[in-house]
Amino acid sequence: MEKWYNFKNSLNVKEYIKFWKNNNFQFFYINDFPWMKYQNILQPAILHGPYEVPGFTNNQIKKVLKESGCKFIRWNDNFKNEPTEWWWTICQRPFSIDLLSHNARNQIKKSLNNCEIKIIKPQELIEKGYQCYLSSCRNHKKTSFLNHKDWGKFINSHIKYNCFDFWGIFIDNKIIGYAKCVKINKLIDISAIWYDPFYLKYYPVYALTYSLLEYYLNKEKCYFVSNGMRSIAHDTQMQNFLKTKFHFKKEYCRLNVVYSPLFHFLIQIAYPFQSIIKFLDKIFSINIFHKIVVILKQEKIRRSFLNSSK
Repeated sequence: MEKWYNFKNSLNVKEYIKFWKNNNFQFFYINDFPWMKYQNILQPAILHGPYEVPGFTNNQIKKVLKESGCKFIRWNDNFKNEPTEWWWTICQRPFSIDLLSHNARNQIKKSLNNCEIKIIKPQELIEKGYQCYLSSCRNHKKTSFLNHKDWGKFINSHIKYNCFDFWGIFIDNKIIGYAKCVKINKLIDISAIWYDPFYLKYYPVYALTYSLLEYYLNKEKCYFVSNGMRSIAHDTQMQNFLKTKFHFKKEYCRLNVVYSPLFHFLIQIAYPFQSIIKFLDKIFSINIFHKIVVILKQEKIRRSFLNSSK
């Protein structure tokens, strides 16, 4: 498993942190290890693939949590082969299409016949990609999304940085899907994928995934391509797709969560009623209930490491 000190001084790390600082995100440090404040949560700033973080004392964690004013701080460590309740989804090199199922190979070939996949500049995405972004948001029933101007401004903010790649999916010169990948040293993360659901019949995600793995693992000789940690806030269709069709695997590890005193008190009160809150979330579909359900599910996972030897 890659260790933080092996790449902490790389240009990609410095670029990535600078990018988020320029987008007004706050950073905090423990022994030069960067943490980023995101949605009132404190987490490692470099959160794009599994790696071993340096050790921290309880006092250091509590101090930086207090300084940030966040509700909780979380990170993962202690990677192992035995299954746990927390993991990253990754594909390691080398990648070979011959190892995939007959069905997956056929769908990849059909997709490549219909779709052109290539790395594109942010400016081209700004010019051609907003309708795709909008269609993807509506398909996933997002209630809030960026207007054309703000979306273009955010995409444009990536231009100066080499730690990002944008990939376009084209049919007849039209962008019908795109992805953003984060490059940290030889660790690659598929940060997000957007696609127009009208074109799903052409299997665009098959061509995209194949192209990403072929390029990063075989051509660029990267260590792995990641699709992030276990998802508890959203559906896991993409991760299930990658595991089933492209042999992505689970890289098991431990989830660590430390709460602020007040938030810890609220968790202790709410935890016994998680089944009731989950029921209310299904009935009323109110955002606050969903957030509480996610937090309590995270707490259940955290407790699994306290109640076992894993």
